Amino acid sequence: MISMLRSIEIIAEDANKVFKADKDSDKKGKPNCHGKNINDKELVAEQQKTENLFCNQPGKRKHKPNNQDGWTNVKHKRSNKKRNIVIGSNKNTPVTISAVPRIVWLHVCRLDPQTTEANLREALVANFPEIICEKIESRYPDLYSSFKVSILEKHFDKSMCPDMWPEGACISKFFMRRRRINPEK
Repeated sequence: MISMLRSIEIIAEDANKVFKADKDSDKKGKPNCHGKNINDKELVAEQQKTENLFCNQPGKRKHKPNNQDGWTNVKHKRSNKKRNIVIGSNKNTPVTISAVPRIVWLHVCRLDPQTTEANLREALVANFPEIICEKIESRYPDLYSSFKVSILEKHFDKSMCPDMWPEGACISKFFMRRRRINPEK
């Protein structure tokens, strides 16, 4: 009976591993992932061996903590340099090549729920002849309607003037989500 107490086999059902637990397990240490009992000194020695294996190889270096908490601050590798872009200004170019004007999208909301795309276009076509209106689903369609409006970039400053819009309407730049490209598909 005493021998049974000293050596008990515990079978881990999901891993199908057998660990042996001794009566004096506190003195010998705790079982590690390999089923061996090790104490704290052996654990530290094992960790140092692992660190030496992976950190002292050529081309690898140990990271020393650079703050008080012992953590290493990671710096961004990507530089935030803006590209230099040149925008053409020559108006006497041949007819065969021409630039396309840039379009800006506006988010117009808090309009009456009965407002249609045609109504909004009618109200704004005098100031923005190239306007395109698209009704989008608002959060509360019973309370207000929302629109995505496209105009030329040269009219953007004029479109942000509050006098151009009905009282209580909210206008901001429309931000479109970027589409993620899956290389796997």
